[in-house]
Amino acid sequence: MDALTALIVRAAAGEAGKTSWAALQALVRRVFKRSDAAQRALEQAATGDHRAATQAAEHLVEQARLEPAAAEALRAWMTEALAQAGEVTNTVSGEAQIQGNVVQARDIHGPITFH
Repeated sequence: MDALTALIVRAAAGEAGKTSWAALQALVRRVFKRSDAAQRALEQAATGDHRAATQAAEHLVEQARLEPAAAEALRAWMTEALAQAGEVTNTVSGEAQIQGNVVQARDIHGPITFH
């Protein structure tokens, strides 16, 4: 679930995820058309709302459990989205207690300095 949520957030994040986002929207319209809740949560996730992305992931996983074709389509989307993302996943969740700085990134060119 966390991986799917991270992919949804990344796809919604702008130019870098534009292709993945369009593919996810098409998938939800085509395969998950009976899940209005998933469509609404995905629309909300487009605003960058992490909670909505989590809800969208929950709805998609729930529907995928009921329909093997939906599960296969979702797996295919995740595989493609991971390939486009360079297979980098950064997750800080649950009861994590951050003490200090956290950097979540894929490609960094140059130094990172914290003051």
